[in-house]
Amino acid sequence: MSKPRKRNARRSTSPSEAKPGLPLRYEDWYLAALIATLVATPFIPSEGVREGTQLGLLLLQLLILVAWSALRLFRSPGTIYFGWTSLAVAIFLAWQTVSTYVMLHSGNARYALNTLWQWYSFGIGFFLLRQLVVRRITARAVCSVMLGLCVSIAAYGLFQYFVEFPALRNAYQADPDVVIAQAGVVAPAGSPQRSQFENRINSLEPTSTFALTNSLAGCLLPWGIVAVGILALAAKTRPRDWLLLGPLSGILLVILTCFLLTKSRTAWLAMAISTVLLVIVLRYRGGKFDWRIPTAVFAALLCLVALAYGVGGLDLEVLSEASKSLAYRLEYWQGSWGIIGDSPWFGCGPGNFQAAYTQYKLPQASETVADPHSFIFEIWATSGTPGILFFLCILLAFAFQLSKQAAAPDSSTATDPVDTSEVGEQGTGVWPVYAGAIAGVPLAFVAGFLVAHPPGLVVFPCGIFLVLVIIALHRWTVHGTLPKAITNLGLIALLINLLAAGGMVFAGVGQTFWIILAVTLCSTHDRAAKTLPQAANGMLALGCISLLLWGYWTTILPSISCRGQLVMAEEYYRQGELSEAVTTLRQAAAADPFSPEPNLRLTNLYFQQALRANSEQADRQFLQAASATIQLDANSQLIRRQIGNMHLSLFRASQDPKWIQNAIRSYQDAIQHYPNSNFLHAQLAWAYHLAGETQAAVAAARKAEQLDQQMPHSEQQLESQTLHEGFRKETPTRVTAAQRLREILAQ
Repeated sequence: MSKPRKRNARRSTSPSEAKPGLPLRYEDWYLAALIATLVATPFIPSEGVREGTQLGLLLLQLLILVAWSALRLFRSPGTIYFGWTSLAVAIFLAWQTVSTYVMLHSGNARYALNTLWQWYSFGIGFFLLRQLVVRRITARAVCSVMLGLCVSIAAYGLFQYFVEFPALRNAYQADPDVVIAQAGVVAPAGSPQRSQFENRINSLEPTSTFALTNSLAGCLLPWGIVAVGILALAAKTRPRDWLLLGPLSGILLVILTCFLLTKSRTAWLAMAISTVLLVIVLRYRGGKFDWRIPTAVFAALLCLVALAYGVGGLDLEVLSEASKSLAYRLEYWQGSWGIIGDSPWFGCGPGNFQAAYTQYKLPQASETVADPHSFIFEIWATSGTPGILFFLCILLAFAFQLSKQAAAPDSSTATDPVDTSEVGEQGTGVWPVYAGAIAGVPLAFVAGFLVAHPPGLVVFPCGIFLVLVIIALHRWTVHGTLPKAITNLGLIALLINLLAAGGMVFAGVGQTFWIILAVTLCSTHDRAAKTLPQAANGMLALGCISLLLWGYWTTILPSISCRGQLVMAEEYYRQGELSEAVTTLRQAAAADPFSPEPNLRLTNLYFQQALRANSEQADRQFLQAASATIQLDANSQLIRRQIGNMHLSLFRASQDPKWIQNAIRSYQDAIQHYPNSNFLHAQLAWAYHLAGETQAAVAAARKAEQLDQQMPHSEQQLESQTLHEGFRKETPTRVTAAQRLREILAQ
């Protein structure tokens, strides 16, 4: 009788009493799906946030949020975690929304909406992690996955440095034109574009799955600090656990080697400061501190530096150029301050910094940056003073909640609570996190194809390293400890780096901030736990559904539909089916009325037709498309310059004076948005010269020369650039912009 009863007892075991970590509950599936989106994020171009490269993952996150809220409504609601930090995040996102819609038509509305929804993606990820990661074992599993993700990304960076980049440089030396054509870059011989492309080819710094090496460093830095902290704690235990110390040492070796090769001075400084703080924290926490640990780490780091220097990955310019790099950032921040001064309440709107920055860019500034290389100025300039204040409130609320947890009775900040033997209804285990991590690799392809930005096939080998790290750290995940001081130091390292580096809104870099916030707040002494009445759960579900519909109809559907139409239009154009290309571009413009890109491409097509047809109808279509493009990107000096070039080309082809006057007006409008551009003033001078307005041409030429004398960067001086002169017979020698100015001034 006893055996049947035992079998029946086993059959009647509820899912909540099952073996820890098995994905048998709905919350486990939600967590797995969420982790998949977080793992997939850095595999898709992170710097293309304003172009909507992360919208596929945003859609999945919104669906997870709706499913989670619906589960609370129709099943036992359970506990919701919503403390002061969550409230501060909600207020911050609300102000980002206000800033976006107030400034929507003052810049590129599509960029603004896409960037706004990237902020919402961060907020959704943070909120769901707070609800689904409620046990320290699960928090450790998330950290394990993030360490595996960093190893994967770093491994690809090392492959680039030792294999991919040398092969590319050899191919370029053999046949430069073929390599340029394969890259899809227009860079004629002797042009600044060719010089920029060659600089990129000859660059030694790895970028991995990112476009910028500083973004790679920003991704590796915080989790590298977390790995150092875990290793230091493991080394203090007696007897030493070499099954943990060995894999952790390998993880750190891969991450730090790639990290050093990035030559990111700001990230290096952040690493050094955080490591010193880690030593102080471990010493302060009591117990005998073995100084052999930091000595060994420092010695290993010196060996890595020596090795990197030996293979050419590091040089003395890394240190000698530090002052110049700081001077560049001071120029960026001064320009950012101009935006803040003119728009102190709402900023220029998310995603519109680059277009707004040119109006305040100093004459000697090195480049037209997409962000100010400081998270403080980035948030302040794009969302105004309230935006940066609300962000600082997030940090204050986070510190306040941690202090309350530390003051709770029987709380322990040195070690995790022992929770590896129970699951209950209070949280999930490690297997949903692991499953989500593995699913994140193929998800990157699906989400990337959805927005026409698929990752490279290198993602699959990267996934192997991710799995290996998860396996190697599983014992630590289940039986180890993760003091909150360690994750806090990772957060501090990230913020120190972002004080003078861009990337707060870059998905692959910025999401680490929100992940660390969530996993650090996870505690058995979390006072943010609340039980909502059924009516409140209904309002929560309705709000989540409304958020999904709002994001889908305003951003996700228009952007993805428009992108698909643009790809089709480009294919039609390549096949020579211009009428089909025009029809498809019109459909793209109708699908996304906020995006200027379809109208800009229509402007180019109508311009080509106007050149060939020389008819009133073709001219009218071109002018209408150009006007629509300018209205949809109100601050872009680049679009105005491009349209001015088209007007100039039409003048050279037809000699109709209306076109040269249109060109002059376009260049004047461009200068209003970029007043310190030596090139734009030179281009305006040339247009005046062609129009026969000698006095105006001389005045513009003198202004161009004055600005050119303040430009210290040779590649941006007028001797290194050529003006757009319209369609004309090629001259036997290249005539620079500086030579054209001398011709004008000699009259």
